[in-house]
Amino acid sequence: GFDLGQAAEVISCRYHGPSIRVLVNATYVLDFLAAVECANIELQLRDGDGPVVLRPTEPDPPLTDSLYVIMPIRA
Repeated sequence: GFDLGQAAEVISCRYHGPSIRVLVNATYVLDFLAAVECANIELQLRDGDGPVVLRPTEPDPPLTDSLYVIMPIRA
């Protein structure tokens, strides 16, 4: 069976521009966070409809070869 539900999370960040709302499967984000094991990540997106790119920003220098792409959920 499937576990269906809904959750919302506001993430603090440094960002200048219009508000963007994006819906993603939280399991994919948690998978990325478990794999990179760092406190800060870079999240790249253009709008709520395109891919979300996640990269670690630590250690110093960052693991630049680590990249994770998540497609948003269409609401």
